[in-house]
Amino acid sequence: MRQIEAVEVLRIIWRRLWLIIIIVGVTLGLLMFRARIADPVYEADVTLMITTPDREDVAVTDEYTFTSDRDLIVTAVNSFVEIAQYDEVKDRTKAVLSVTKDYDVTVDAEIGADLIYVIVTVDEAELAQQIANTHAEQAIQYFGELRARPSTVGLGYFENELAAASQELTDAESAMTVFLTENNIAVSLEDEIALQQEVLEELEIAQVQGQTTGSESSDELSFVVDGSRSVAELIRDKRDRLNELILLRPQYNLLKGDVERAQRRYDTLSARMTDTELRGSFAGEALFVQIIKEAEQPESPRNQTTQTLILGFIASLGFGILSAFALDYVLARW
Repeated sequence: MRQIEAVEVLRIIWRRLWLIIIIVGVTLGLLMFRARIADPVYEADVTLMITTPDREDVAVTDEYTFTSDRDLIVTAVNSFVEIAQYDEVKDRTKAVLSVTKDYDVTVDAEIGADLIYVIVTVDEAELAQQIANTHAEQAIQYFGELRARPSTVGLGYFENELAAASQELTDAESAMTVFLTENNIAVSLEDEIALQQEVLEELEIAQVQGQTTGSESSDELSFVVDGSRSVAELIRDKRDRLNELILLRPQYNLLKGDVERAQRRYDTLSARMTDTELRGSFAGEALFVQIIKEAEQPESPRNQTTQTLILGFIASLGFGILSAFALDYVLARW
């Protein structure tokens, strides 16, 4: 049964062979005519590579370790392939070269080798080379800008937060300065207390020595003793001053804590802002996408006539066979 069906198919093809030949011949003729009248097209290509960042760059940014992960490398390659075909890249390329002529661009990737091929076709050989090289450079730049965009947004946030933290630190330091000035404290409360305790101890020692010798003044007390006042009065004043300073401790500690918290917040935000700037700079430069082979000026136009004729022959042959069966079916029904 199958042999009969095969024989019948061959008979139909043989009977309508003229139709198949006409369809194939007309198709190939039209393709050859079109190839003859078509303007020459020149093709230039640039080869790029996704490389791993230097170890010192990774250590600084602590972010782009994705290059050790094959899945994320593939993601980076695929993202670049898509971005390199954006109209924005073509518009930038035309602006740089000051050309208005349109061109076709194809971007292919060889994932295993992390290679990317940017292929440009245009009707001028020299222009094909210039456009291919410039398009690759603009694609890298735009790719970096898109990757750096999150860091740019984050940088604006940290700038605002850092300004607020700086104001908070200034206010805290001003409050501490006012407190120290109002209470006649030179450097810090703890240093002032230590100084007063040291002076008080010297006075008490001098008082004991004075009681022993029967005198309340001596050359050793010249740095603290006012000739019009007794040692006992000075001791009493120093004790009052010391108690006054000790009572100021809670308020001082609160102010000191405010200054320290404001300083820590400012330092943290400043460090994070610096880190964000480094990350954005690294991403924006797209250092891991490099051109390893620039485009060269093509010596002759691209010739795809043979390939086009082969595809046209296959397509027209299939269409001719289907047309032969359709015609045979229609005539059989009549």
